[in-house]
Amino acid sequence: MKILDFGLAKIMPSKRSACEIGASETRTLSGEEPHLTSPGAAVGTIAYMSPEQVRGRDLDARTDLFSFGVVLYEMATGQLPFRGDTSGVIFNAILERDPLPAIRLNPTLPARLDDIIEKALDKDRNLRYQHASEIRRDLQRLQRDSETLRGALHDKARSKSEQVIYTGSRRAKLRKWTVGAALVAGTILAVGVYYRSYRTKPTPPNSYILDIRALTESGKAGRAAVSPDGRYVVYANRDAGNEELRLLQVATERDVPILQASPEMINGLHFSPDGNFIYFLRDLSSNDPVAKGLYRIATLGGPATPLATDARMYSVTVSPEGKQVAYIAQTANESQIVAVDPDGGNRQVLARRPLAFGYWYVEWSPFTDTLAAVVDTNDAMGLVTVDVPSGTTREVSMTGWGALGQPAWSPDGRSIFVAAFSQQKGSNFQIWAFDPHTGAHRQLTSGSTGYHQWSLSAAANADLVAITVVSSLRLWVLDRDGKLLQIPAFRTEGADSVAWLSNLLVTSSGTELMVHDLERKLSTKLTSNSRFDGELTPCGRAAVAYWASTNEGRSYIARTDVKTGATTALTDGPGESEPACTPNGSTLLYAKYNSESKHTVLARKSLDSKQVVTLYDVGPAGGMGPHPAVSSDGSTVFFIDQANSKGASDWACLIPVAGGEAKRLKLAAPAGEVNPSDWITSYVWAPNGKSILYVRTENGVDNIWSLPLDGRAPRKLTSFDSESIFAFAMSPESRLAMSRGMHMRDVVLIKNVK
Repeated sequence: MKILDFGLAKIMPSKRSACEIGASETRTLSGEEPHLTSPGAAVGTIAYMSPEQVRGRDLDARTDLFSFGVVLYEMATGQLPFRGDTSGVIFNAILERDPLPAIRLNPTLPARLDDIIEKALDKDRNLRYQHASEIRRDLQRLQRDSETLRGALHDKARSKSEQVIYTGSRRAKLRKWTVGAALVAGTILAVGVYYRSYRTKPTPPNSYILDIRALTESGKAGRAAVSPDGRYVVYANRDAGNEELRLLQVATERDVPILQASPEMINGLHFSPDGNFIYFLRDLSSNDPVAKGLYRIATLGGPATPLATDARMYSVTVSPEGKQVAYIAQTANESQIVAVDPDGGNRQVLARRPLAFGYWYVEWSPFTDTLAAVVDTNDAMGLVTVDVPSGTTREVSMTGWGALGQPAWSPDGRSIFVAAFSQQKGSNFQIWAFDPHTGAHRQLTSGSTGYHQWSLSAAANADLVAITVVSSLRLWVLDRDGKLLQIPAFRTEGADSVAWLSNLLVTSSGTELMVHDLERKLSTKLTSNSRFDGELTPCGRAAVAYWASTNEGRSYIARTDVKTGATTALTDGPGESEPACTPNGSTLLYAKYNSESKHTVLARKSLDSKQVVTLYDVGPAGGMGPHPAVSSDGSTVFFIDQANSKGASDWACLIPVAGGEAKRLKLAAPAGEVNPSDWITSYVWAPNGKSILYVRTENGVDNIWSLPLDGRAPRKLTSFDSESIFAFAMSPESRLAMSRGMHMRDVVLIKNVK
C-alpha cells in the first residue's frame, strides 16, 4: 500500500463507519497520544487554507477547491496569493484581502484563466466552484480554445516572428509546478497543455523581444509621460478622488510627488525637449469634464503656471525645439489645434476641422513641420498627419478602428505608435505601429492585458511608456427581500452596461453579451453579429437593443432576442448610437448624425412602421450627445441638451415620445456630475417617474443618487465605502443591478521596440 499526500488525516472513532461521522465530530490527538499537530492549532499548510478552514467552520469539498485555486494562482504567477511574515498576517489576508489578480503579475495569461482562478479563490464558498467537475469543465474549455489559438499563432509565427516578455525587479519569474492529486488530475492536464503551448515554445528565428517592465503596482496611475532621455517618468496618481503628479526615476523605481493632489483630473502630460519642464492639462472644475487648463511645472516640482484656459479633449504636445506647445481647442462649430509659446503667449491656430470630425489627440513629430493627430470619423476614429505650415491634413489610417489613443513617434519619425482598438482583431486596446506615409500597420502587443487609450509616450532611445489596464468587476443584484447579493460572473462583465428583462439580467463588457437567469441560476453567452455591443437597453419583454458596429467600423443600433439569440439591425447607420426603447419594444429613440446640417439629432423610429422622425435638434455634432432615457410608462424621454443651455442647471429636457415641445428642466446637479462621459449614458429613470438615478463620485467612491426632476436636491440611495460603479440598472419592480469594482492601471516601460 502506498500512502500519498492528499492532505491531512483525522483520527475518527473506530466503532462507527466513516459515512456516519460528521465533520463536527473529528478531533486532534489528545495530550496522551503521539503529537502530529498541536492541540487547538490550525491544521494544514496555512497559505493554502480556505477562509472557512481558518475560521474553524465545518468543511466540505469546496475547501479543497479553494486550496486548488491557490495552487493554480501559484502556477500562473510564481507567487502565493496570500503571503505574510507570520501566520497571523497570512490568516488576515485569507479572510479579509483579495489577492492581486493573477493577470497583473503575468499579463500574458488568458483572461478566462484569470477568471477561473478568481472564482476558485472566492471567499464565499457559495459563490466558489461547487464541485471539482465544474472547474475541470472550465479548464477543458480553456484547453480547447488554447488549442485553436495555438494553431493560429503557429501559422502567424511563420510570417511574423515577435515575442513579448514581461519582466521587472518586482515581478517574480514564472516557475513550473508539479502537483499530484487524483481529484484534480484532469484539470492539471488542461493547465499543463496551456503551459506547454505558450511557455516552452522556442523563440522563432529572426525574432525580437519586447521587454515590458512594470514601474508601478498601485493600480492607480492615470496618465504618464517619459522624459526625452528615458531616465524619468511623470505620472498622475489618483487616490480617494484626488489626483497628484509624481516623478519616478526609472533606474531605481523611486518616485516623489511634485504637484499636490486635488479633485481635478489630469488629462495630458508631456516633457519639454530639454527635460526641464512638464506640461499638462487639468480640468478647470471637477464638475465640468470638458473645460481644461494648460499648465507648466518644473520637473522637480514647484508651483504650476497656467498658460491657457481654452483647452479641450485629452492631449498636449511640445515642438521638437521646444518653442511651441500645442493642444486642442473648440469653437461652436470647429475643432482646432492651437499652439502657444512656452509662457502661454502668441496663440495661433495650426489646423481646423469641423467639430463633428474633430481632434482627440495630437503629438508633434521629431520634425517641426508635422503633427500626428487622432480624429473622429463618421463612425469611429482615424489617424492623420498635419502639415504645420499649411494646416492641411493627410489621412494615414481611417478605417477598421473602433478607437485610437494618444500617438507617440519613433525617434526617426518613421513610425507612429498608438494604443488602438481594432475592429477586426481586438477585444481590448493594444499598441500598434503605423507607417505615417503609407498607413501600413502592425500590432506590437497582444494578450488579455489592455493599454490605456489616453497615455503613450516615447523616449529618444525608442523606449515607450504606457499604462496597462486590468479590470476587476463584480455583479451585484438586490434579491426579492432587498438584500444585495453577488452573482457569479467573469471579471469584465458589466464593464459597459447592464439591463433587466424581467428576471433575466443581461450584461455587456463591450465585446461580449451574457445573460443570467437568476431564478434558475444559469448563465449563457449571447452571440451577436456585432464587433462591439454597447449601451444595453431593454427593448421588449425578451430583447435588448444596443449600439453595434460592423467589422468595417459602421455603427448602427441592433436588437437581440435573449431567448432565441436572433439578432436584427434596427437602423442602417452610419453615425447612430445611444439607444433607448419604450418598454413594449415598439419605439426606438437614439442619437443620429445629420450629414446635411452636421448636427446631432434625437431621432424616433417606429419598429412597426419603420418611420423615422426627428424629435429634437441637439446642436452641432461633436458636443455632448442627447443620451435619451425613456420613462417606465413609455411616455416621456429625458435627454441632454447642453448646446442650448443658458446655465449650469438647465442642461436637460423632457419631451413626449409621441413628439411635441421640449420642456427644459432646472436640476440641482451639473451635467458633468450626472453624466461625466459622452461615451455612455450614466443615468436611468426611477421607477416612480419622478427622478433620475445616477452615479455620483465622492472621494473616489461611487454611489447611486436620486435627482428629482422638480429641482430639489439629490438624495443618496446607496452607502458604499469603496470601489467604482461601472454600470447599473433599475427594474420596474425597483430591483437594482450593478457592476462594481475597479480598473487597475499601472505604468509600464516597453523596451526593444522596433
